[in-house]
Amino acid sequence: MREKIIEIIHEGLGERALEVLLRHIEITNPEHRHRICIALASKGYQSDPDDYYRFANMLDEEVSRLTWLLAALEELNLVADYENISSAMSCELNIHRDNMLLLTPFIFNSVAMLDTRANIASKISDLRVFALEVLDNLLTAEIKQIVIPMLDELSAAERLSKLSERFLQ
Repeated sequence: MREKIIEIIHEGLGERALEVLLRHIEITNPEHRHRICIALASKGYQSDPDDYYRFANMLDEEVSRLTWLLAALEELNLVADYENISSAMSCELNIHRDNMLLLTPFIFNSVAMLDTRANIASKISDLRVFALEVLDNLLTAEIKQIVIPMLDELSAAERLSKLSERFLQ
């Protein structure tokens, strides 16, 4: 039901649709939050500078969830009986990773961030490298510190190591 409501609002035009989406962006269901972020990004939403902290905090929460999922997956991968759980958690990991990327256009240049999101998912390594360079140039040092390890071609253990100071697993 909520998915249909989000879809209807997404198709709506104007400030009212944006207000409704923004009011529900912190919904607990990761898939619904993902749909709301996609809807806001597709409308070219850019937050006011006064609201940057809100989206930076949300970005921090997404990376915290990602870190927890990575740590859990590392442990589950050691046990053969948990392939189905690992697969489901990997899907959730992808949703949170995309949410992380979808939050950046609300803080930084939306066109550049959305292009970067598309290029990060590319199979062409040059596009991925270019996307990482764009992020390296546009993100603040603090945000770069948590976003880049989640996108760089690192093992889960290396990612967890880079994020361990900020996100205890």
